[in-house]
Amino acid sequence: MCCIYIYHLAILASDLSPLLTFDSCRFSRADTKLSVNKSGVFVRGVSSVKVGAAEDPVFSTAAQEMNIPDGVNNLHAKMISTKCIRSPVDEALSLRSESTAFLRGAEGTHMESKELYWSADQDIFLKSINGSVVLSGKEGVFVSVKDLPIALPASNDSKWYSQATGQFKVCVCMPQGKLFRIAVPDGQKVTCSHINMNNEFNPCV
Repeated sequence: MCCIYIYHLAILASDLSPLLTFDSCRFSRADTKLSVNKSGVFVRGVSSVKVGAAEDPVFSTAAQEMNIPDGVNNLHAKMISTKCIRSPVDEALSLRSESTAFLRGAEGTHMESKELYWSADQDIFLKSINGSVVLSGKEGVFVSVKDLPIALPASNDSKWYSQATGQFKVCVCMPQGKLFRIAVPDGQKVTCSHINMNNEFNPCV
């Protein structure tokens, strides 16, 4: 592990142009440091960090907005804390994760677009602690149900299966919030409780 106490530090490229610039004017020497170890690079006690040329940095902690420069198509980060993420009006904004993505807001999260499309290999989980979850669209809100599990009926009557063709009712597990669907036979009324709730067939487990 290496620790360097700094007031002003610039890491230069081979042509002597600055790659990283650290400035400190408010902290004592003991509080300002750059730590480099196997876990990563950690900066403490600096007033600003700039990546790129000082006059035209690619990234700066002092900037109120971060604009991705031309030629950069992707931004990879484990965690981003910001008030707003947006793309130009004529371009799509894509947020993608190889495992799990969390979008959290201390006072709520608001998403607005001409079209919002969410997809996941497993579950999409929406939760509000103090308020409501509102899905609203001018042309309506559409949920693709083709991958929702189909719950088995409480009855094992083969006639029930033969009549249940093409019609389904979408149900919600409470309090888990999971969605599932049940087949609706022609001419019959079926409620969401009319399903097989045994452990191996329970859609809410």
